[in-house]
Amino acid sequence: MNSISSIIQSLTNEEKRLFVNSLHQKNKRIDTKNIELFKLLDKNISDAIIKEKLYQKQSNGAYHALTKRLSDSLIDFLASRSFESETAEEMNILKLLLASRILFERKQLKVAFKSINKAEKLAIENELYNILNEIYHTSIQYAYLNPKTDLETLTKKLSENGKKYVKQQQLNIAYAQIKLHLDKTKLDKSPLEIINSILLKYDITPNNGLDFKSTYQLMEICNTTAKIHYNYFEILPTMRFLYSHIELQQEKTEKHLFYHIKALFIMANTLFRNKYFGESNAFLKTLETELSKKKAIYKSRFISQLTLLQGLNGNYLGDSEKAILLIKETIKTAKKQKRLQYDARLSLVMCYFQQEDYSQAFRELNFLNHSNGYFEKKMGREWVVKKDIIELLLVIELDDIDLVTSRFNSFRKSHRAYLKNTNETRTLQFVSLAGEYYRNHKKASTGTFKEKVEQSFEWIGVEQEDLFVMSFYAWLKSKMVKTGLYATTLELVVRTNV
Repeated sequence: MNSISSIIQSLTNEEKRLFVNSLHQKNKRIDTKNIELFKLLDKNISDAIIKEKLYQKQSNGAYHALTKRLSDSLIDFLASRSFESETAEEMNILKLLLASRILFERKQLKVAFKSINKAEKLAIENELYNILNEIYHTSIQYAYLNPKTDLETLTKKLSENGKKYVKQQQLNIAYAQIKLHLDKTKLDKSPLEIINSILLKYDITPNNGLDFKSTYQLMEICNTTAKIHYNYFEILPTMRFLYSHIELQQEKTEKHLFYHIKALFIMANTLFRNKYFGESNAFLKTLETELSKKKAIYKSRFISQLTLLQGLNGNYLGDSEKAILLIKETIKTAKKQKRLQYDARLSLVMCYFQQEDYSQAFRELNFLNHSNGYFEKKMGREWVVKKDIIELLLVIELDDIDLVTSRFNSFRKSHRAYLKNTNETRTLQFVSLAGEYYRNHKKASTGTFKEKVEQSFEWIGVEQEDLFVMSFYAWLKSKMVKTGLYATTLELVVRTNV
């Protein structure tokens, strides 16, 4: 049951609506319980409660059969959706190829050659080397029917395509090996060294096998690696290296618009996390241009992400008012993108917190009113830790003694083991120092406290240190040196070459 629930949770609201509609159309009896089961699973209700709601008496056999049918319907629906979207062009090319074969057999030669030539052109444009192989075999098979056909040219095309097909298979193997290495808990080499060594092993270069889509896929792997290891600094050279390959293929950006948009966003986000806010904005400007292409078909999908990142860049470039407006706009436009909306809401809390508008920050935080278990499932454990730290600092500033005690105890109980296991003891030290400050505000400006802070943290420099870690530390520093929180934050994160 966990697998079907997981699949349902991965669906968008639109996909859920379409799936329920498809069930309505398939159902021949009014007492079919598949839609009811789907809606209950979508609410994350336990098996025991679902059985009780669907069947008054215990009926494990009927329940198992119902879930099996729903699972089959769901997989069939997802497969159909995939054919409708991702493989539409591929299916069109295959239809042209099959039609040409039938037409050749029926001696309808003019239309047959026209169909197979069109199939070849589309397959080349879409880099579908496996289908091209079949197209060239068919063209050679019926070459005798057209005196103008140059058999030698066709044979050469088949041979060259075969090499590209083999290179594509090598790239798939290399991609799998790179992903396997980068998914490791501890990396023995830098991501760039890992990627380079594996590509070298298969003789893959920008001009020999590393195509547009594959380059984007490697960027996606690196982006995931940065999230897992919480290290955007080490991944940046790799991202620059990979994006330079995309820049070498500018003539293909229109054809691969979706992948180019995703690559631009990954670069903008990686630069933001490395505190290159101006350069990140430059990528976002290019992204805006790309979103307007092809009748803006991808604009609604990405515009809210773009707006949020523009807001965050603005906040760390010193334009907090504009940042707050942009983040509010994201919350308004991303109603169907829950993850993005939660990110935007927490970012808004952080902005108000840095402006020392603690009451407004706390009001915004109250919109994040699901349980930590829910948020961990949706957003990940690190996001929950970040949310709980902001909440802890807010109740300290609002001086609610009961809430402060409760939040300190809750934080330690919920996160101590996790933070120790992931070597994030600095977070525990930070929370401990925040507690010391709360118990005695005056202590923060003493030399003893400052020395304790210095000894508690092993700083690795503005270039390498994580942006959000520095943002939290700015609060502690502002208490020690008695400066405004926002000004202290900007002073800490500033680079000489933004």
